[in-house]
Amino acid sequence: MKTVGETFPGYYGPRAVERMKEKIREFVKRVETESNIDLRKTYDSPNYDPTKTFDVSFGRKYAKITSKDSNGMSGGVWGFVNMENGDLLKAASWSAPAKHARGNIETAAYGKNYVWTGPNYLRRY
Repeated sequence: MKTVGETFPGYYGPRAVERMKEKIREFVKRVETESNIDLRKTYDSPNYDPTKTFDVSFGRKYAKITSKDSNGMSGGVWGFVNMENGDLLKAASWSAPAKHARGNIETAAYGKNYVWTGPNYLRRY
């Protein structure tokens, strides 16, 4: 498994974890913006506000991304990010990620590997 410095050039030194946290926060903002655009297109109703807010909490190895709907009700775990290499993982449960990576936060902007419900499923060819 690659370290933060190997995956992201220039991330050597004591600030590597803080820089990764900054990248994850930026990713969560992007997910929230894109998800709310998709939700408004899907649920176009004057009586229903489909927007969601996304929060991130940091553990030792993973950052957990959770969602809440417009009235503050918890929507559950959206996904996890591996803090060592930036891999994007689906949630297996409230506190644990699924095994295989569904993408990476660095490459997510190029090939969208997530939707408003969470990281995409693995593709089998």
